[in-house]
Amino acid sequence: MLPVIPDVMELTRDQILDLIAQLQLRVVIDIHQLEVETAEQAALYEAAARVYAQARKTHSQASERKDRVEANVEILIRKNPGNFGLDKITETSVKAAVTIQPEVVAVRDAIIEAQEMVDIVRGVQGALEQRRSMVSDAVSLYTHNYYASGQSVGHEGETVERKLSPQEFELIQKRIREKREGKN
Repeated sequence: MLPVIPDVMELTRDQILDLIAQLQLRVVIDIHQLEVETAEQAALYEAAARVYAQARKTHSQASERKDRVEANVEILIRKNPGNFGLDKITETSVKAAVTIQPEVVAVRDAIIEAQEMVDIVRGVQGALEQRRSMVSDAVSLYTHNYYASGQSVGHEGETVERKLSPQEFELIQKRIREKREGKN
């Protein structure tokens, strides 16, 4: 099932993480449902793009907020340097005092978290791009009767015999089930 991305692009960090997890579960391909996998690929990538846009927006908003918070704190420090433990106002002392204020630290932490979300979504987008390639390869193998006959077409059109042992086939099926269930 495809993740549902809300139309209103105001998502919390937890909502973004939940959507990322849903997308990550969809990276695994079921070779027995290639038509479904092919049909869902574009929608999955679009969903990842929307989550990425939200993560970038959150990061940009945090960066903008940091600039405002730092400016407000700097104004307060310059107006009342004694309240911040400064005897004398210098650029270096004001900058240091701004940096250690709890509200500035909090907004910088928010930027770091927002950047982490951006990086994670980029990773998911990369995985979905790889998935696209894997779906394409699986369809190609299917059209060459690889799964039906245990044969595939070699480089110059010759038929190449490839049969999986029952143990290999079961191992592959087990790995697919585990990935679907998130036991990887």
